[in-house]
Amino acid sequence: MEVIDNEVILSLGSDLGNKINNLENAIARIEQSVGKISKISSIYETMPHRFYSETTFYNLCLRLTTRFSSSLLLKKLQEIESEVGREKKTNSECYESRIIDIDVIYFNGDIISTEKLKVPHPKFRDRNFVLIPLVEIEPNYIDPVSNLTTTQLYKNCIDESNANKIEHRFSI
Repeated sequence: MEVIDNEVILSLGSDLGNKINNLENAIARIEQSVGKISKISSIYETMPHRFYSETTFYNLCLRLTTRFSSSLLLKKLQEIESEVGREKKTNSECYESRIIDIDVIYFNGDIISTEKLKVPHPKFRDRNFVLIPLVEIEPNYIDPVSNLTTTQLYKNCIDESNANKIEHRFSI
């Protein structure tokens, strides 16, 4: 049986507690139990998107290779969120503060639409906090829905929120 390596891009965010530690913890667990990380963007500090919070978010994107299917990857990422300290996601459409949030932005070049997982992530094209770190690590990646590069998506994005780069280096 042939084993397939899947190329995945994730977006991570944190706005509660020690945000850098939360991101480092999640990245270490992803590397240990999900797959090999090949790229990690800088951390960007952003204001909360579409909800009020007294804290800012730290966001980044990373690229990894995994042998997990998309559904098993989602399960593993949700386990990591829980291990890092995330409370169970609410079912409401309201956004909320969180210790860690991990979203699958791309899975290969696939378009996936199940009850639990939609890839590419349906809202990332409207969010500078995803697009800015994504452009940093994959400026020419082609979005399979729009057929635009991440750089083009960023230039077309109507989100005018700022993202300030945080000086921090991850070791991968």
